[in-house]
Amino acid sequence: MIKKMLLGHNPVSGGRHLGQYFGSMIDLIELQEKYDCYVILDDWMDYVTFPTEKKHLLNRSLFVLNEFLSAGVSSDKVTFGMTSFFSAE
Repeated sequence: MIKKMLLGHNPVSGGRHLGQYFGSMIDLIELQEKYDCYVILDDWMDYVTFPTEKKHLLNRSLFVLNEFLSAGVSSDKVTFGMTSFFSAE
């Protein structure tokens, strides 16, 4: 049985910086080979806090997703999700 790993990031805090790159992204690049990895972009609260900024918030989330992929995280090995896409049911 393969182990699972869940990682969460808040995309509205801005682009990923060196601390996040060295603190979690490099580890994720290595661990994606050994674990069933899931990355959650926790943007739901931002949509509640800034309801008029929906387009900007979606663009920010997609930008952060692109940063993960550009850093070497494989979309074939890692499942990405955004909390704003999940139903409350």
